Amino acid sequence: MSGASAPRKSSRERAINERVVGGIFYPEAATINPYQFVVEMAERAERHGAKFRTTSEVLSLRIANGRIAAVQLMNGDSIEANSVILTAGAYSVPLLRTLGIRFPLQAAKGYHRDCESKPGGAPILSHACVLGENMVFCTPMDGFVRFAGTLELSGVNHEIRRPRLEQLTKAAGRYLKTMEDATVRSEWCGLRPCLPDGLPAVGSVSRYPGLFVATGHAMMGLTLGPVTGKLISECVLDGAASTDITALRPDRF
Repeated sequence: MSGASAPRKSSRERAINERVVGGIFYPEAATINPYQFVVEMAERAERHGAKFRTTSEVLSLRIANGRIAAVQLMNGDSIEANSVILTAGAYSVPLLRTLGIRFPLQAAKGYHRDCESKPGGAPILSHACVLGENMVFCTPMDGFVRFAGTLELSGVNHEIRRPRLEQLTKAAGRYLKTMEDATVRSEWCGLRPCLPDGLPAVGSVSRYPGLFVATGHAMMGLTLGPVTGKLISECVLDGAASTDITALRPDRF
């Protein structure tokens, strides 16, 4: 787990109980609130001219004269474009399948449970940490702590399997003495897009000029998002990335 070594754990992180023998502290580590990050990124993108259509479900990608031509929406609308970047995560497969492209991406479900202290209770946790033996990620946010983990391969669905969800706080209780006062604030699951070789797919689709893919980051989506955005923008605007991303090409399978 990430935390202080045993002799200093009481001063570094008071929530850790006496059963923890030790840990590794990374002073350069940082965390963010992903929801707040996405909202603020969207607001800044809008200020620079981007338009979001959050209620428009994509039905298919349309090809004309051998290259990408438009995005077809479920409501019948069609958005014409010279370039299309597919970043649909776990939902990318059926869209590529309509073009005859085999893309062996699997949806790997991750569970999340947000907990907060009871009024007047001690903070659940002050420092972000990873409970290494159980692979539970603990992230303090604004007034609560998010416990996240698991990688469930059960297809594209949002069914919450209670035993898997309960495992998050059960594991945390073995490390943190403050879990006794914790109350559940929210719980949910999300689908992580995973490819069989463990690498994301970033770049152009050679069969259809103008079509680009950026997905398959598994559990590293937020971490790798900024560099992926830079690389894919270079592919679209300059014709190639500034670094060799051959190993990430979407049609490598």
